[in-house]
Amino acid sequence: MGYVFGVIAFLVLLAAWNTGTNLLYIIFAGIASFILLSFLLSKRNLRGTRLVQQGPDSVHRGQEALLTLYVENRKRYLPALGLRMESSQTAEGPLAHLIRVPPKGCAMVHAAQSFPKRGLWPLPDVTIYSAFPFGLAESWVTFEGDGEVLVFPRVWPVTSEPLGEHEGVSRLRKPARNQGAEFFSLRDYVRGDDTRLIAWRRSARTGTLVVKELEMDTTHNTVLVLDTQEIPGDPDFEENFETAIELAASLAVELLRRNHAVALCTPDHETPPGTGQTQQRRIMDILARIEPVPHRGKPFQPDHMKTLEAGAVFYLTADAQMWGRRGPGRDSRVMSPKEVIRG
Repeated sequence: MGYVFGVIAFLVLLAAWNTGTNLLYIIFAGIASFILLSFLLSKRNLRGTRLVQQGPDSVHRGQEALLTLYVENRKRYLPALGLRMESSQTAEGPLAHLIRVPPKGCAMVHAAQSFPKRGLWPLPDVTIYSAFPFGLAESWVTFEGDGEVLVFPRVWPVTSEPLGEHEGVSRLRKPARNQGAEFFSLRDYVRGDDTRLIAWRRSARTGTLVVKELEMDTTHNTVLVLDTQEIPGDPDFEENFETAIELAASLAVELLRRNHAVALCTPDHETPPGTGQTQQRRIMDILARIEPVPHRGKPFQPDHMKTLEAGAVFYLTADAQMWGRRGPGRDSRVMSPKEVIRG
């Protein structure tokens, strides 16, 4: 709207200049004053405005994080009206709108923000716009993000069948009811699951086959060996590297849910075996921050972790040519995302 008024004012000025008509000069002065007044009032509307934002400590890649925005109006008598907030990391549209912030008051609004890549991200800069009262001129003020969000890799559902064919098959499959395991939870049926574990009553009610998850009587060590070496000359390395990390995260979550003691081993980091949410957080933190290391001439193979002497070993790499083949470790096999990730 402001551009339209600007064009009209220019045309009126041009006509007044050519004709010398005083009425046209008066009309031009009125239009210009109206535009100037709109600009000054929008600036005045933002004066004394402050913004503080809070976000979650962590979120998964691609998942929307809920930001809380606190907008403070420090003016003594005048409210702040018609505010629009936009993020420096979002181009789809405004984060949020506020109709009114009372004088010497504060308003809170929630906004969704997604993070496209894993890693440690600063909270985005937020710009507050105001076109009050006429919408002819817009003023804005930008506030820097204060805080950080740790973005974890995505976690995908994992199938049971390929895991059962891997080393440690007896540890990965859930024991049958007569093996002394106790009920843990329900999940969707996957081809290869023991039909004796199907919950027929729940399946009949929902129309979808579900099976009983049984808690393991004992905890078994499982090691995720993640080779983070760069692959020279591979144009798809970055994408495959992220896929390998997401596969490691998915396996870790599934195995920890099955009561395994999971360890993570990379060329520059080793996480001892652990169970529960604490271990899951520890592994996710490492996978969120991990970066490729220079190629060392041969596939990575840990040789001094005691946990490799017992339990299952899952070998993961960004080298797509190795997926599904024999790994460098003891009776190990390189996990393929197409075989493991469900759907």
